[in-house]
Amino acid sequence: MPATVDMIITDAVLAVIESRDADAESALASLPIPALFDTYDRDRGRVWRGQGIGIKKMSSTPKPRRSHIPERVKLDVFRSDAFTCRYAHCRRRTIYLPVLKVLSALFPELLPCRRAWAPAREHMIYLLYSTSLEHVVPLAQGGEDARSNWVTSCYGCNDLKGHLHMEDLEWTLADPASSDWDGLVRFLPQLQERKATGRAVASN
Repeated sequence: MPATVDMIITDAVLAVIESRDADAESALASLPIPALFDTYDRDRGRVWRGQGIGIKKMSSTPKPRRSHIPERVKLDVFRSDAFTCRYAHCRRRTIYLPVLKVLSALFPELLPCRRAWAPAREHMIYLLYSTSLEHVVPLAQGGEDARSNWVTSCYGCNDLKGHLHMEDLEWTLADPASSDWDGLVRFLPQLQERKATGRAVASN
């Protein structure tokens, strides 16, 4: 069975922690970016063309005001959902954003992280797999900025849904995943320590 993105990133993280930079580079180089770009492009096309939802509906929606949500509160939501996208059509196992950013700092050529995540082709891991706090009922549609309206989603689904209702896209929510997946949060302190000490010489 081909390695999934979450498996590949896990391998890279473990290699970094163990100072096996060559193995981490090899893992990140194996990420199936072209296939992921095709997935992203197909999903966007399905939402904006296949569902017959016009861009006008999105652009006419007023930009909502958001309150600051502490990171510990977001983590409570992510952990309760096992860092897995709650949209039933997706169920993607996501990766905690700070974990990806450390990998990008250590391996900028293999996992770029530029402002605004552009161009999109270089940021498919961020766009499809980073963990996102999703408002089920969009704030612009009257949804509350409260725990009862928050679920975990991958950034891809969050971005595609935007200010639309689930019903507009014929999406549904699944129950929280029964899994011990934690978005690789448990490795973040060790990754940050490696980042602070600098990139080690890749092993032969």
